[in-house]
Amino acid sequence: MDILIGVSRGLVSPGCIEHAAMIWHTIKSAKREKSDLSVLWMDLANAYGAVPHAMIRFAMEFIYIPGKLQRLVLNYYNNFQMRFSTQQYTTSYQALEVGIPMGCTVSPILFVMSMELMIKPAQCVCKGVEHYPR
Repeated sequence: MDILIGVSRGLVSPGCIEHAAMIWHTIKSAKREKSDLSVLWMDLANAYGAVPHAMIRFAMEFIYIPGKLQRLVLNYYNNFQMRFSTQQYTTSYQALEVGIPMGCTVSPILFVMSMELMIKPAQCVCKGVEHYPR
């Protein structure tokens, strides 16, 4: 038997299409059998830009990143600032409390650590749906 837990990471790929087909099949089966089914579909638009720095801090503590490394990363993030300019006006610098910069070597690791904080608890609560072989 195949177990569908419903976790798919990454951009649209053949695997994503296969997961979508399996989820659609599961929804139709639940409707036909009049059984309960909960489905969560997360669209992570601007995924890197939406991660709060507090979540990064918690993720590093949760998976026991050494304190020295935590302080190094958090010092880097605590100094993020941004300002906007137009032809007539420039804002003052504002501290950023959300977002992982693209192009930074450690960014993908911090993003995955942060997403694991959401995915792991869901896997414990939702054991998945059993699918019989074709």
